[in-house]
Amino acid sequence: MLSRLLEEGWLTDGWEDPTTIHGRPPRRYYEITKLGCARFRTSSAPFGFSRHWS
Repeated sequence: MLSRLLEEGWLTDGWEDPTTIHGRPPRRYYEITKLGCARFRTSSAPFGFSRHWS
């Protein structure tokens, strides 16, 4: 699912700096894009989501 959202431009991703952590693998972070916000607003409206996504 995340791969598809990345490919469609709804999300961007990045990795935690491995030099700042110890004893665990680096974390991958995702951020919703402006396009993703706009598409989520229009696609979630029929389901009654009322949260404001900016």
